[in-house]
Amino acid sequence: MQVLAVKVDNFKRIGHVDLSTADKAMILVGGKNGAGKSSLLDAISAALMGEKACPEEPIQRGKDSGSVVVKLEGYTVSRTWTRKADGSVGSTLKIVGPDGGVGSPQTWLSGKMGDLTCDPLAFMSAKPEAQADRLRKLTGLDVSTLDAARKRTFDARTEVGRDGQKEAAVLANMPECSDAPEAPVVPTYVQAELVEAELVEAPQTSPASILEEIAAAELTERAAEAAAAALQTAARNCTLATERLGTIHSRIDRLRAELAAAESELAGEEERAGQLAAARVAASDALDAARSLIIPTAPLRSRLAGLEAENKAARDAAQAQNAAARAKATEANAQAQRDAAAKNELARKAADEANGKLRGKEAYKLQKQKVDALRADYAAKTEEIAKVDAQKAAMLAAAKFPVDGLSFDKDGGVTYRDLPLSQASGAERIRVSMAIALASNPTIKLVLIRDASLLDEDSLAMVAEMAEAAGAQVILERVGSGDPDAVIIVDGGTV
Repeated sequence: MQVLAVKVDNFKRIGHVDLSTADKAMILVGGKNGAGKSSLLDAISAALMGEKACPEEPIQRGKDSGSVVVKLEGYTVSRTWTRKADGSVGSTLKIVGPDGGVGSPQTWLSGKMGDLTCDPLAFMSAKPEAQADRLRKLTGLDVSTLDAARKRTFDARTEVGRDGQKEAAVLANMPECSDAPEAPVVPTYVQAELVEAELVEAPQTSPASILEEIAAAELTERAAEAAAAALQTAARNCTLATERLGTIHSRIDRLRAELAAAESELAGEEERAGQLAAARVAASDALDAARSLIIPTAPLRSRLAGLEAENKAARDAAQAQNAAARAKATEANAQAQRDAAAKNELARKAADEANGKLRGKEAYKLQKQKVDALRADYAAKTEEIAKVDAQKAAMLAAAKFPVDGLSFDKDGGVTYRDLPLSQASGAERIRVSMAIALASNPTIKLVLIRDASLLDEDSLAMVAEMAEAAGAQVILERVGSGDPDAVIIVDGGTV
């Protein structure tokens, strides 16, 4: 359906314009700046597009009313603006067809026109998101859901990849510990072998000249001394046992890993200490019994003063020898305990090292599982992205675009010949905008181009060619009066 004529009265800068457009694919409107060229295109847009295209002050200054009449094939569209008493402006729209007036005239017009009629070149300056939205609506191809899904998956894959690189770096710095044992290692401890001191008995001389009672008295004295020595030995053994018990308790506190061995040793020592304590009690009882049987030897000692001195010297020598033997045994036992402690420390360190390797091996295994899981997740998301891309490619291949070469990129932006539309040449962008505008107009194939001064001769020729091929009309506004076929507007009217 073509526009046959346009009549404008008192609209913005236009006083009166009567324009015939029948059988013309391109109508060029020329004139100086401010002459009313834009007002003519605004009048056509306001008449056909409705209130959204009407300016705030549609009526020419000094006038009370204005109107635009657009004659179509078989229909006449009339829009009138009237200034009310309060200064506001009201408008009426009428459409008369072969069968009389058309009900809901603006709905009738909206069903026959696209909103790019006002200015298709505005598509070129629109934001990429708006361009993509326009093209999706036109083609019925909405890949925004796929694009959003792809972006979510891509962003998730990026995060997984970042985590994978971080965890892989951690794994690369971890020892694999391939020589770690299969199970935790428990150190084997040794116990010190203690040495018993070898004591000697002091020799005693029994002269034949001593009376039988002296011999009997000496026997009672020696029995008492033996009991005293046994008591002293038992006391020393108890002291040593107590010291060993203290040492064992200290080792238990320091080396809890040796608890089993230490408790075994403690039990043995406690048992031995009990036995020694019992021996001490028995020795004490024997001493008491021996003392009760002591026969006074003072008279006899006075008779055998020399012999007693000799015996005392022998006893002193034996005591010194026994003291040395005990000191040697004590040192040997201390050294044995130090050697055992050193061996046990080496065993503990070896067990700790082996167990550390085992823990390192397990940590490496867990870290590798984490890295493998991230890599598998990354591969799965890559496959998911590929499926979305394939689905989108299939949809794009099946879609019908107004111009060959139009499509969408992976981010949903409009592309032309595989490049962003913004990078297309001026002629290519005009071709795309015109094709989209013409495809958007279902019935009234009219295109209004403002500021056509930006188009060179080749671009004008291309616009005219596209309009004629589509059976459409293009009305262009261009500054100047040098175009021989232009409708020249001067002071709000035609010449």
